[in-house]
Amino acid sequence: MQLTREADYALRTMLEVATQPFGELTTTTQVSRHRLVPLPFVRKIVPRLAAAGLLRTRRGKSGGLMLARQPDEISLLEVIDAVSADTITVNRCVLQPETCPLQPVCPVHEVCRLVRDEMVRLFGSVRLSDMVTRGAELKAMYAARVRERRGISRMPRTTLLDAGGVPAAQVGGGAPLALSIRAPR
Repeated sequence: MQLTREADYALRTMLEVATQPFGELTTTTQVSRHRLVPLPFVRKIVPRLAAAGLLRTRRGKSGGLMLARQPDEISLLEVIDAVSADTITVNRCVLQPETCPLQPVCPVHEVCRLVRDEMVRLFGSVRLSDMVTRGAELKAMYAARVRERRGISRMPRTTLLDAGGVPAAQVGGGAPLALSIRAPR
Protein backbone atom coordinates (compact mmCIF):
# COMPACT_ATOMS: atom_id res chain seq x y z
CA MET A 1 0.00 0.00 0.00
CA GLN A 2 1.27 3.40 -0.89
CA LEU A 3 -0.32 6.68 0.12
CA THR A 4 -1.29 8.90 -2.76
CA ARG A 5 0.79 12.00 -3.28
CA GLU A 6 -2.22 14.08 -2.26
CA ALA A 7 -2.57 12.14 1.01
CA ASP A 8 1.15 12.54 1.75
CA TYR A 9 1.02 16.27 1.06
CA ALA A 10 -2.19 16.65 3.08
CA LEU A 11 -0.59 14.93 6.06
CA ARG A 12 2.46 17.20 5.81
CA THR A 13 0.24 20.27 5.48
CA MET A 14 -1.84 19.35 8.50
CA LEU A 15 1.26 18.52 10.52
CA GLU A 16 2.78 21.92 9.81
CA VAL A 17 -0.44 23.72 10.75
CA ALA A 18 -0.69 21.59 13.91
CA THR A 19 2.78 22.74 15.05
CA GLN A 20 1.40 26.26 15.44
CA PRO A 21 -0.37 27.26 18.64
CA PHE A 22 -4.07 26.46 18.27
CA GLY A 23 -5.92 29.35 16.64
CA GLU A 24 -2.77 30.93 15.21
CA LEU A 25 -2.64 31.39 11.45
CA THR A 26 0.08 30.09 9.18
CA THR A 27 0.44 30.64 5.45
CA THR A 28 0.47 28.27 2.53
CA THR A 29 3.96 29.56 1.72
CA GLN A 30 5.19 28.59 5.21
CA VAL A 31 3.63 25.14 4.85
CA SER A 32 5.27 24.71 1.46
CA ARG A 33 8.68 25.83 2.70
CA HIS A 34 8.72 23.95 6.01
CA ARG A 35 7.24 20.65 4.79
CA LEU A 36 8.65 20.61 1.25
CA VAL A 37 5.26 20.50 -0.40
CA PRO A 38 5.04 22.33 -3.74
CA LEU A 39 2.98 25.49 -3.25
CA PRO A 40 0.48 24.64 -6.02
CA PHE A 41 -0.27 21.35 -4.21
CA VAL A 42 -0.76 23.13 -0.88
CA ARG A 43 -3.19 25.52 -2.56
CA LYS A 44 -5.02 22.58 -4.16
CA ILE A 45 -5.26 20.52 -0.95
CA VAL A 46 -6.22 23.26 1.54
CA PRO A 47 -9.79 23.76 0.21
CA ARG A 48 -10.44 20.01 0.45
CA LEU A 49 -9.13 19.91 4.02
CA ALA A 50 -11.29 22.93 4.86
CA ALA A 51 -14.37 21.33 3.24
CA ALA A 52 -13.77 18.24 5.41
CA GLY A 53 -13.84 20.43 8.53
CA LEU A 54 -10.14 19.98 9.31
CA LEU A 55 -8.88 23.48 8.48
CA ARG A 56 -10.23 27.01 8.67
CA THR A 57 -9.01 29.55 6.16
CA ARG A 58 -8.97 33.31 6.09
CA ARG A 59 -8.42 35.22 2.86
CA GLY A 60 -6.58 38.46 2.43
CA LYS A 61 -3.30 40.05 3.37
CA SER A 62 -3.52 38.95 7.00
CA GLY A 63 -5.08 35.63 6.07
CA GLY A 64 -3.86 32.11 6.38
CA LEU A 65 -4.96 28.76 7.68
CA MET A 66 -5.41 27.13 11.05
CA LEU A 67 -6.79 23.91 12.46
CA ALA A 68 -10.57 23.75 12.74
CA ARG A 69 -10.27 21.43 15.76
CA GLN A 70 -7.65 20.63 18.36
CA PRO A 71 -4.82 18.40 17.03
CA ASP A 72 -5.77 15.59 19.43
CA GLU A 73 -9.23 15.49 17.81
CA ILE A 74 -7.96 14.88 14.24
CA SER A 75 -6.82 11.44 13.13
CA LEU A 76 -4.48 10.73 10.26
CA LEU A 77 -7.27 8.69 8.69
CA GLU A 78 -9.52 11.77 8.53
CA VAL A 79 -6.79 13.67 6.70
CA ILE A 80 -6.21 10.84 4.23
CA ASP A 81 -9.94 10.41 3.60
CA ALA A 82 -10.37 14.16 3.00
CA VAL A 83 -8.12 14.13 -0.06
CA SER A 84 -8.11 10.56 -1.38
CA ALA A 85 -10.72 9.39 -3.82
CA ASP A 86 -10.19 5.81 -2.70
CA THR A 87 -9.90 4.95 0.92
CA ILE A 88 -6.90 3.00 2.19
CA THR A 89 -6.59 -0.38 0.55
CA VAL A 90 -4.04 -3.05 -0.25
CA ASN A 91 -5.78 -4.57 -3.26
CA ARG A 92 -8.75 -3.42 -5.30
CA CYS A 93 -10.63 -6.63 -4.47
CA VAL A 94 -11.04 -5.42 -0.88
CA LEU A 95 -12.98 -2.30 -1.89
CA GLN A 96 -14.58 -3.77 -5.00
CA PRO A 97 -15.03 -7.53 -4.49
CA GLU A 98 -17.10 -7.75 -7.66
CA THR A 99 -13.93 -7.07 -9.71
CA CYS A 100 -12.50 -10.49 -8.86
CA PRO A 101 -14.34 -13.71 -9.71
CA LEU A 102 -12.10 -15.62 -7.27
CA GLN A 103 -12.99 -13.42 -4.28
CA PRO A 104 -15.42 -15.88 -2.61
CA VAL A 105 -12.73 -18.59 -2.41
CA CYS A 106 -9.54 -16.51 -2.41
CA PRO A 107 -7.29 -16.72 0.65
CA VAL A 108 -5.27 -13.71 -0.59
CA HIS A 109 -8.43 -11.59 -0.41
CA GLU A 110 -8.81 -12.46 3.27
CA VAL A 111 -5.22 -11.40 4.03
CA CYS A 112 -5.61 -8.17 2.07
CA ARG A 113 -8.82 -7.39 3.96
CA LEU A 114 -7.10 -8.03 7.32
CA VAL A 115 -4.15 -5.82 6.37
CA ARG A 116 -6.48 -3.06 5.21
CA ASP A 117 -8.52 -3.26 8.41
CA GLU A 118 -5.36 -2.98 10.50
CA MET A 119 -4.08 0.00 8.49
CA VAL A 120 -7.41 1.77 8.88
CA ARG A 121 -7.34 1.07 12.61
CA LEU A 122 -3.77 2.39 12.93
CA PHE A 123 -4.30 5.56 10.87
CA GLY A 124 -7.55 6.13 12.75
CA SER A 125 -5.88 5.83 16.14
CA VAL A 126 -2.94 8.19 15.47
CA ARG A 127 -3.74 11.85 16.10
CA LEU A 128 -2.05 14.97 14.76
CA SER A 129 -0.97 15.77 18.30
CA ASP A 130 0.89 12.42 18.40
CA MET A 131 2.72 13.37 15.21
CA VAL A 132 3.62 16.84 16.51
CA THR A 133 5.07 15.30 19.68
CA ARG A 134 6.99 12.63 17.78
CA GLY A 135 8.25 15.19 15.26
CA ALA A 136 9.68 17.30 18.08
CA GLU A 137 11.35 14.21 19.58
CA LEU A 138 12.90 13.26 16.24
CA LYS A 139 14.17 16.80 15.65
CA ALA A 140 15.77 16.87 19.11
CA MET A 141 17.44 13.49 18.55
CA TYR A 142 18.73 14.57 15.14
CA ALA A 143 20.04 17.88 16.50
CA ALA A 144 21.86 16.03 19.31
CA ARG A 145 23.53 13.71 16.78
CA VAL A 146 24.59 16.67 14.63
CA ARG A 147 25.95 18.54 17.66
CA GLU A 148 27.82 15.43 18.75
CA ARG A 149 29.40 14.97 15.33
CA ARG A 150 30.31 18.63 15.02
CA GLY A 151 31.75 18.72 18.53
CA ILE A 152 34.07 15.80 17.84
CA SER A 153 35.13 16.99 14.41
CA ARG A 154 35.91 20.52 15.61
CA MET A 155 38.24 19.42 18.39
CA PRO A 156 41.94 19.86 17.55
CA ARG A 157 43.76 16.70 16.52
CA THR A 158 46.34 15.66 19.05
CA THR A 159 48.31 12.54 19.73
CA LEU A 160 46.96 10.12 22.26
CA LEU A 161 49.66 9.31 24.79
CA ASP A 162 49.73 6.43 27.20
CA ALA A 163 50.62 6.85 30.87
CA GLY A 164 54.35 6.83 30.04
CA GLY A 165 54.04 9.72 27.58
CA VAL A 166 54.52 7.40 24.60
CA PRO A 167 52.10 7.65 21.62
CA ALA A 168 49.43 5.01 22.10
CA ALA A 169 47.99 2.80 19.37
CA GLN A 170 45.05 4.21 17.54
CA VAL A 171 41.75 3.29 19.13
CA GLY A 172 39.88 0.66 17.15
CA GLY A 173 42.24 1.04 14.21
CA GLY A 174 40.75 4.46 13.44
CA ALA A 175 41.79 7.99 14.25
CA PRO A 176 43.13 8.68 17.72
CA LEU A 177 40.80 10.19 20.27
CA ALA A 178 40.67 13.98 20.12
CA LEU A 179 42.41 14.65 23.42
CA SER A 180 45.84 14.39 24.98
CA ILE A 181 46.68 12.51 28.12
CA ARG A 182 50.01 13.24 29.69
CA ALA A 183 51.58 11.26 32.50
CA PRO A 184 52.20 13.18 35.71
CA ARG A 185 55.85 14.30 36.13
